[in-house]
Amino acid sequence: LHVSDSEVQFGDVVLATAVIPKIGENVDVVWLINDDVIIGDTAQIDNNYMKSTISYPIQEDSTIKIRTYYSKQEFNHVLFSNIKAYGIQSITVRGIVRVGESPELICDISPYKRVATSFWTHRGSRITPDTLTTDGRGYTSTIHLRNVTEGMFGRYYCAVSFVDGSRAVRDMEVVPEMACPLPLLRDGRFTEEFVRDSAELPGVVCDGGFAESPGNLWCDKGVLRGNSPLCLPKQQSPQTLILAVVITCACLVIIALIVVNLAIFCKKKTKVEDLKTSPIEEKHLPT
Repeated sequence: LHVSDSEVQFGDVVLATAVIPKIGENVDVVWLINDDVIIGDTAQIDNNYMKSTISYPIQEDSTIKIRTYYSKQEFNHVLFSNIKAYGIQSITVRGIVRVGESPELICDISPYKRVATSFWTHRGSRITPDTLTTDGRGYTSTIHLRNVTEGMFGRYYCAVSFVDGSRAVRDMEVVPEMACPLPLLRDGRFTEEFVRDSAELPGVVCDGGFAESPGNLWCDKGVLRGNSPLCLPKQQSPQTLILAVVITCACLVIIALIVVNLAIFCKKKTKVEDLKTSPIEEKHLPT
C-alpha cells in the first residue's frame, strides 16, 4: 500500500494505491477510511496482479485500510496506513454579524504542530489577533470585530506559521444576517463578495479571453440557490473565422507577389550587368 503523503493539511486530497495479487476470478477490494467504506478504482495490471486506487480529502487524523476478498472470503492480510492531519481545522463566528454588533472570529488550529505565529487579513490589510491561546488540545487565534460597519463585511483569512516552517491558510466569508457569501469563480470574479436576501446578483468580471456564461443564482434567507455563472473561453464566430482565413490568404498572396517581383528584378539586373561586361567583337566596329 502506497500513500502519496502521510502528513497533510486539513482538506488536502490523499492518493492511495495498492497492488493486489490476483487469485482466482472473483476478487473484490474494499477501502476504508476510519472505518467508512470508500469506493476505489480497481483495474487489472496483468494475469497475476491488480491495482486499486482512491483519492480522498482528509478532514482529520485518519487510518486508510484496504481489505481484499477472494470468492467472497476475506483475505487474511489487511493493509493500512496512518495519515496525520494538521493546520487550521475551522473558522467560526461567535456572536451576531450585524451592523453595530461586535462578533468574534475564531480560528481553531490543530495541536499536531507547534504554532510560531498567527495573523489575519481582510481585503489586503493585515490584522493581529487579539488572542492566541492553547489548551493542550489545539490553538485558537481570535479577532474581535468591534462595532461592525458595512466595510467590515467580506472575506477574512486566518494564516498560521508553524515552528517547522510549514504554513496553513483558511478563509471565511463574513456576511450580514440572511445574506449569502458568493462562490469564488475560476477565471473571473464577482464584483461583490456577497448578495443580500432577495437582492439582485452582483455583476461578474471575467479575465481576458473569457466571457460570462450567465447562471441563475439567488439568495434565499441566507441560503444560496440556483446555478452559478461561469467564465468560459471566448469562442470565435463563423464570421470571425472566415475573416481570419481571408486575411491570411491575402497576406500569402501579397508575399508571393513580392517574391515574384523581386526575382524578376534580380534577373533583369543580372542581364544588364552581363551586357556591360561582355567583350565587343572587332567586326562590329566602324571602319
